[in-house]
Amino acid sequence: QKTIEKTLEHLKGKIRYLPPRYSAKKIGGRRAYDLARQQREFALESIESEIYDLRLIHYAHPFVTFEVTISEGGYIRSIGALIAERLGVSGILSALERLGEGDFVYENERPLNPPDYIDLPRNRYLGDSEDILLGRKLDLLKFEKREEGEYILVLDKIVSIIEIRENRISYLVNGIQLC
Repeated sequence: QKTIEKTLEHLKGKIRYLPPRYSAKKIGGRRAYDLARQQREFALESIESEIYDLRLIHYAHPFVTFEVTISEGGYIRSIGALIAERLGVSGILSALERLGEGDFVYENERPLNPPDYIDLPRNRYLGDSEDILLGRKLDLLKFEKREEGEYILVLDKIVSIIEIRENRISYLVNGIQLC
């Protein structure tokens, strides 16, 4: 455990490393992950990041859990690979959880319920719910409210937003899964 803590401590500060092959980094106008999926050869240029804080959270051989605070644009998968390399082992990240971004910090948040935050009147579809779940053409006569406008529909664990205009129904958004 002491070796791991020392390794993490030595990685703090400015470092240069390669972004992962499966990243959004652009190579000649194409995303690296697209090139990697096509098994094309390409070279990534090293980048510089600053690791402000890097600490061991838990160690249960062979698993290391760490928390890192890094400058914008940092690649945590690459940091994980660097840690493994410096420890003299092969390894990859098995999980990644973002705890903050810029000034925004996640603190035991729970999933939001989209209908609570979408400022649209609710409507009810009185027909077969499969019509909405499958994105079928909808019949205006099967709606509780038929006035023109935008409405939110909530069916079981699915949210949709529709628009009624000129006696026609259009999906603006369909099939948002609720948490």
